[in-house]
Amino acid sequence: MSNNAPLIITISIVEEYIQMKKHTIIKDSDEEKNFVKELINAIKDINMSDFSNSDCFEKVVLNLASSVKRIWVKNLKTVNITKYSKSWWDINCSRNIEKYKLTRSLED
Repeated sequence: MSNNAPLIITISIVEEYIQMKKHTIIKDSDEEKNFVKELINAIKDINMSDFSNSDCFEKVVLNLASSVKRIWVKNLKTVNITKYSKSWWDINCSRNIEKYKLTRSLED
């Protein structure tokens, strides 16, 4: 006779959403430069002549938030996330790999 009793365990598996794309502005890219330039212009264009009450202030803040969102969407890039995605990969890496593909030289 055995002293062992079989164990039955139920493991519930919850469906999980795995993000496959992200929206970003790549550091040191032309899009980042445009985003910063346009954001500075949007801030410069804020009409600060009338802050007589909280409604005027709230309107300015909402307009600024709308401008930031519009400028972000205009300059963002959609990136596919894969198992090979690397957070350190940047525009310079992409340029260098393209240069290498053209020349096949280890110096590139």
